[in-house]
Amino acid sequence: MNTKKIFGVNRRLDWESRDDMNKNQIVSNRCYSANEVFPLKGYFSKLGAHRTMLGDTQRTLAFQKAIETIVKPGDVVADLGTGTGILAMFAAKKGAKKVYAVESGPIISLAKKIAAKNNLVSRIEFIRGNSRAISLPQKVDVIVSETIGLAGFEENIVETMADFQKRFGKKTTQFIPRKLELFVALSDYMPAYKLATFWRRKLYGFSFSPLLELSLQNLYSRIVAPKSSIVSRAQKIACFNLGKDQVAETSREVVFKIGGSTRICGFWFWFRLFLTDSIIICSSPFDSTTHWQNCFIPLSQLVNLIRNDIVKVKFKLGSTNKGQTFFSWRTTIARKGNVINSFSQSTRKIIDYITH
Repeated sequence: MNTKKIFGVNRRLDWESRDDMNKNQIVSNRCYSANEVFPLKGYFSKLGAHRTMLGDTQRTLAFQKAIETIVKPGDVVADLGTGTGILAMFAAKKGAKKVYAVESGPIISLAKKIAAKNNLVSRIEFIRGNSRAISLPQKVDVIVSETIGLAGFEENIVETMADFQKRFGKKTTQFIPRKLELFVALSDYMPAYKLATFWRRKLYGFSFSPLLELSLQNLYSRIVAPKSSIVSRAQKIACFNLGKDQVAETSREVVFKIGGSTRICGFWFWFRLFLTDSIIICSSPFDSTTHWQNCFIPLSQLVNLIRNDIVKVKFKLGSTNKGQTFFSWRTTIARKGNVINSFSQSTRKIIDYITH
């Protein structure tokens, strides 16, 4: 059995094992921002969002360990999406002579006060703005960013780190994290599917089917996936060397051969994040639950499968002309060499809905 050291612990990367959870209900860990009424706009403007992230000790301690491993006394460090400034403070405490803490949201004013309270403000320069629009007076030795979305990629970490390296990196610049991998597996988890298909029902005697069409183009997060709801081996659909690769048009086709009769409703989706070669965070259902939890990708309809059926899926990541990352999936079901069903879905339709 393959093992990999994930934040100092040898864990089995066994994505076929089964543990039973209640398959009739959604299990989700708490996100503290849900309790806060104000501000009305901006998830990361709510203090509860930062409490949720800081409360994820697996995430925070892994980043701390990686920073302590990579950052050397005298280094110049950039922290992109600094939030409360926790990673910038880790770097300053390790001995970085200068840390550029970049943040586009209003939390940056509080981050500066936090750094001052901890006697670190003299080595941390807080810069409000999008990292792609700012300038620095010098090159950096280390680029750190925890702009990891619930699906891993949707906060544009791939493009953000590549852009910053191009403008402010050196040949020797190191990245935390350094690699992002994305995985999928077939799912039969009906509670998650019901989230995506809520609008299929009539409400007060009226059809809301236009909303159903849009809801099936989305990804659904903050769900703890029962291991028994994974009905295939996991397949890697993308791998990005951060600071080097860009999303552009990234696509991969994967094939699942069905071993027995089953019904699928979508895919479980997770990421594996290499902070260093040996410090790894994984959001898979088979690893310790993080604040990211698990992500569900729905199919347009339920599919009943029998032994030797083939499920072929082409996944694609792309960017709009405004730099927003979208995710598409085209699914084809074949039986005895004949295509019996196919679906084409994309979060691009959600982006178009919001921007029009």
